[in-house]
Amino acid sequence: MPPKRKAAATAAGSPPAATTTTTTRATKRRTSGDKSATPAAKKRATTARSTTSRTTAAPFTAASCRAWFDSYADPDDPETIGPDGIERLCNDLGMDPASFPILVLAFTLNAAELGTFTATEWTVAMTKHQLHTTAQLKAFLNHDAARIQADRSLFRDCYKYAFELMRQPPARAVPLDMATDMWPLILGHQAQWAHVTADWIAFLSEESCGVKVITRDQWTSWLDFVSQTTPPFDQYDADGSAWPTLMDSFVAWYRART
Repeated sequence: MPPKRKAAATAAGSPPAATTTTTTRATKRRTSGDKSATPAAKKRATTARSTTSRTTAAPFTAASCRAWFDSYADPDDPETIGPDGIERLCNDLGMDPASFPILVLAFTLNAAELGTFTATEWTVAMTKHQLHTTAQLKAFLNHDAARIQADRSLFRDCYKYAFELMRQPPARAVPLDMATDMWPLILGHQAQWAHVTADWIAFLSEESCGVKVITRDQWTSWLDFVSQTTPPFDQYDADGSAWPTLMDSFVAWYRART
């Protein structure tokens, strides 16, 4: 019986088996080669685009640092950034002047006077950290504020520095209102510390307390107190403690209210 025409036509039009196999392998090799080349080509294109679009920050120079300082300096005292200049700097940084990062800025500069940055303080610190733009400073302060809060020793140094920043020589203590403004700023990141400190400030603010200034010992002891005690202070022993008597009075006041 003769084969069907369709089958015969197909057989007649088909290449030999060997030719078909060879062609298929060649096609696979070409396809495989194209696939392996595509990622490499993409990588080269991506690298080229990255190189083209990459922007390099201008290098730090003493001149650029000084020009940056001058943009905030007091017109009547070009060697100083005063309160107005600090306020403008804070606006450019997008930060509250009464915030922990701005205290960190003063701490970084080792500023000797509250509300004032001198050209020398600025130049020494910014040169050390290679900062000469407001954007760089903002990133630095956000990072350093978190780093200091996470490091017990650094935080204690910053806390003690805050007292010296508030103190106006030859005075040996700081006014109560300055201390009560600074405590929430520097201790607010710890919820428990913040709550106890709010009660502490309420106690100090009562007229019957009679406190007008805070001494260095009282300032330093308060950080130890909030770190080592917990309300309602059941374990606190006023008779056997080495805390300043002001803390004894606070605990008695707290217990009477709760």
